[in-house]
Order: sequence, then structure tokens, then C-alpha cells
Amino acid sequence: MENIWSLLIGTTLSTLWIEPNDLVFNNERWNVAKIHKIIWDALLDYGRVAWNRCMQLIIKTFKTSKSLIKAGVGTRLFVSE
Repeated sequence: MENIWSLLIGTTLSTLWIEPNDLVFNNERWNVAKIHKIIWDALLDYGRVAWNRCMQLIIKTFKTSKSLIKAGVGTRLFVSE
């Protein structure tokens, strides 16, 4: 799982890279509040994606273990012969 600081660095750098392009091509200068909002929104988007990946992995693991229990795998450890 990615560290929150690496996500923050990536979103900040990409935003700061896009900001001068908007000034050159659209003649629009961003204020600090707009930059903070764009960075915050991007960080939330990355967080949502990471959370969804974690939840999918957990659900997949749960379904696999549940199907193994149904099939009887691992239940023979407690049965004496």
C-alpha cells in the first residue's frame, strides 16, 4: 500500500506542473486556495481508489476462504481417525 506522503508529493507535483500551463495557454492565474483545493481533491480521489482496491482484496480473500471451508478443506484437522 502506498504511503500517504508519496501520494501527497505526487498530487502536489502534478498540480504545480499543470498550473503554469493554465497561465500560458489560458492566461489564467491560480490563487493559493484553488491550488490547495485541487491538491486536496486529487488526494481524496487517490484515497478512494486505494480504499476500493483494499476492499476488493478483502472480499476476494473472504470469498476464497469461505469456499474452501464449504469444500471441507482444513476441517479434517479436528477429526480423529
